[in-house]
Amino acid sequence: MSDPHAIATLLLNGAAVFFAGMLAGLPYGVLRVRQNRPEAEANWRIAHVQNLQNGLLLLLIGVSVPHLELTALAMQSMVYLLVLAAYCDMAAFVIRPVTGHAGLLPEPPAANLAVFALFSVTLVGQFVGVALVIYGAWVRWAGLTAA
Repeated sequence: MSDPHAIATLLLNGAAVFFAGMLAGLPYGVLRVRQNRPEAEANWRIAHVQNLQNGLLLLLIGVSVPHLELTALAMQSMVYLLVLAAYCDMAAFVIRPVTGHAGLLPEPPAANLAVFALFSVTLVGQFVGVALVIYGAWVRWAGLTAA
């Protein structure tokens, strides 16, 4: 994956996830005005903020790509893992307020298991993806200080 393709992929998906976070703010705002169901309100607030955060993460890393020293495979892995994690997190944080299942433990019903699985993929994708960002930045930094 070339730098321009990695940048475009991260920026496009970062903007899409950020927009989803903006949309998730609509039900949160409606519930806040109506003062109904505090648990549902909290779940939509988390969906709103979490998707904004994930979108910003992709946007910031997308802008940082030219400053990372990664192999083509590492760059492609970083991009795919971070984008996959953002969408899994988005799906989990939409299923959660709709069904009322937090997905904190792998227990039935199916909606809870789905949220748990999506959160699990998110955790792995974000940790490995951000670790690759750190590694790429470190390699770049080490190369600059050695010169």
